[in-house]
Amino acid sequence: IDLDKYANGKEIVYSVTEDAVDGYSGIVTGFDITNSYKLGSLTVEKEVTGVSEREVTAAGVMFTFTITGEDYEQVIALPASGTTKLVGLQPGKYTIKESDPSKAYTDQHYKYNGTSYQVGEEEAVQELTGEVIVSKNSTAKVIFTNNYEPIGNLKVLKVDSKDGTELDGAEFTLTDKDGKVRTAKSEDGVAEFDELQYGAYTLEETI
Repeated sequence: IDLDKYANGKEIVYSVTEDAVDGYSGIVTGFDITNSYKLGSLTVEKEVTGVSEREVTAAGVMFTFTITGEDYEQVIALPASGTTKLVGLQPGKYTIKESDPSKAYTDQHYKYNGTSYQVGEEEAVQELTGEVIVSKNSTAKVIFTNNYEPIGNLKVLKVDSKDGTELDGAEFTLTDKDGKVRTAKSEDGVAEFDELQYGAYTLEETI
């Protein structure tokens, strides 16, 4: 830009100012302006263990998070193996809370078995709520991992060996590899054991 150097015989003194831009700070040195980004960002990732990728996709479940900070609150939903990035955050401490993930796989063959979160390279902590520090001009990262275990059900049919009549009141014990014992009685000829971890069991009739 060509500007006049003199006006009415006097040298013109020029100065430079910059309109404020949200999220940036500016330093004016003579006619040079240096801007720096003063906000930060946060990446939230979701991982699920114990469930195959095919079953995760087929189930179509979503996990809900609430992120809060000073004068800030945001609710997001992520699929298993999903990720999102929140930008333009004021530097400071943020809390991330996951809504009850035990309901995510309702009517599926998996049982919720705990949640952990990990900030950056830190060791994972077993909690539904995590804290993370967002710094200016940088991106913080937090990973939430839900653990599920495959489960199955066992039905035991009790009938009379002579005529096949279904028998009530028969008692059965089911013992897992760790020695944990569960008991069930037959009703309408059927004794049921549900939410069983995959593995070998010993079944015995006690009555």
